[in-house]
Amino acid sequence: MTTAFVQVPLRLSPNAFAEKFYEGKIGGVRHLLFHSKTNGFEKCVRRIGKKIFIDVQEFYKWQDEINGVA
Repeated sequence: MTTAFVQVPLRLSPNAFAEKFYEGKIGGVRHLLFHSKTNGFEKCVRRIGKKIFIDVQEFYKWQDEINGVA
């Protein structure tokens, strides 16, 4: 019998995301969220009701995409 592992996406609130990946600078994250439809960041954003979460794995994919790394 084999065991299958399911990779669960890591989704963080904007504050937690800023603390871990933007050195605590929430302003940069807010800028990305505000302009998410024009800068392509919408792929990384998950909205559940009024709450906003950022998918970390999608963030890295988006970052590679805008930097030309594929």
